[in-house]
Amino acid sequence: MNVTIGIRAHDINILNKPDDLFAELARLSVQQVQLAPAKSFPALTNNGEQITETLAKEINKAATTHNVKVAVLGCYINLIHPDEVLRQQLLQRVKGYLARAGAIGASVVATETGSIDPSFKFTTDNFTEQPFQAVLESIRQIMPAAEQNDIDFAIEPGLNHPIYSIATTKRVLANIASPNLNVLLDPASLVYHGKNTDEIEIIKEAFAAFGDKIVAVHLKDYVFDEQGLIKIVVPGMGLAPLHEAIKTVTNLAPNVPILMDELPSGTVNEAIDKMREIVAAN
Repeated sequence: MNVTIGIRAHDINILNKPDDLFAELARLSVQQVQLAPAKSFPALTNNGEQITETLAKEINKAATTHNVKVAVLGCYINLIHPDEVLRQQLLQRVKGYLARAGAIGASVVATETGSIDPSFKFTTDNFTEQPFQAVLESIRQIMPAAEQNDIDFAIEPGLNHPIYSIATTKRVLANIASPNLNVLLDPASLVYHGKNTDEIEIIKEAFAAFGDKIVAVHLKDYVFDEQGLIKIVVPGMGLAPLHEAIKTVTNLAPNVPILMDELPSGTVNEAIDKMREIVAAN
């Protein structure tokens, strides 16, 4: 397969030095990344709260110099934080990222959809109507900034979030008709142990339901622990059908970025080598 797999920039342990970070990504032959300023540049962004115009230009220069594309700008917040004052501050952060994304060279700003529990402990209360409606209200507040700046705002569905399935994602898209509202698909985040564990079917179902809205795909490898929860492992060492997933995504949407998510700490070199082996395998 002729496909390029990206990673999260903060899986490289270089902080607050844009040029050094992108130089290292280039050295590893990584051509596209998901950049989370809160993670990679905490001191330069007040822990992700604000991206200045100067920093945006510095990031763009570093990325351009080293030929690395910022495929996704990560602004992961709790869209439905129960503290209304804090929620509004978080929504303003997203709007600020949308305003700076173009200067950085990114066309997508992404987040998960949050939890009614600010500590993100598992709760079935996330699956009720009130959190769903709260997500819609937060997205409606964000979309004018996305549209005005011509940047895609992408939600990432996942278990223990109000948007936790293909069906709930489809419902969001049906409720908010904006060309700038899109989806970051992580099939592993929709896997239940012992239930729907077929990531290939999840990918196919998602593309059948809203394929034109999928602007990036996350992949990860994992095993299940004693409690049935996902534990991330080095690509190729777990249960995920990575080769088939890459092939499926590439066949359905050859231009959609594929990004490895949540590489185990200290495994970047090994993980990149393994991913290249997986891509090259027959």
